[in-house]
Amino acid sequence: RYLPIGLVETGRGCRFRCEFCAVQTFFGATHRARPVDAVVAELHARCDHVRLFFFIDDNFAADLAAAKELLRALVPLRIRWVTQMSINAAHDEEFLQLLRASGCQGVLIGFESLEPRNLRQMNKQFNTTRGGYEAAIANLRRHGIRLYATFVFGYDEDTPESVRAAVQFAIEQRCFIAAFNHLTPFPG
Repeated sequence: RYLPIGLVETGRGCRFRCEFCAVQTFFGATHRARPVDAVVAELHARCDHVRLFFFIDDNFAADLAAAKELLRALVPLRIRWVTQMSINAAHDEEFLQLLRASGCQGVLIGFESLEPRNLRQMNKQFNTTRGGYEAAIANLRRHGIRLYATFVFGYDEDTPESVRAAVQFAIEQRCFIAAFNHLTPFPG
């Protein structure tokens, strides 16, 4: 009762093939979105007793066109919500405007590493395109979207300094929340 959060899944899967991620192993690089009207109906049914929704999608921005369609439908609902998404969406101005207008309070983004060689091994080089982390964070901040940044440690290029650098980065960038995780060897 102390955290009345409503868990809602608007889609499943992710188009990216991040090496460490169990989602891509299970679903392949696929994404399926629920029909917008079904998501809106579920939210309507629950918004009287839920103060904050968490869209628990693997990657809310896996299909930007579908996500934008849903965001437009969320605007009139006047709900508050959070989700997790890939960093590429933080460079799409229309998407960011729709996030804010639809009531998004914050997003979790997997930054994973500050080390380019680790990002290559992870198959996450896209994290540093279009101005990289700082540009994405500035875009989110400009739209009033809080950031929950996550990092993964345990790759070949990681050292104790890697952890210190990531913590310092999160502090300097004023991340709302930051998580520092160890690499987990999932089967397959």
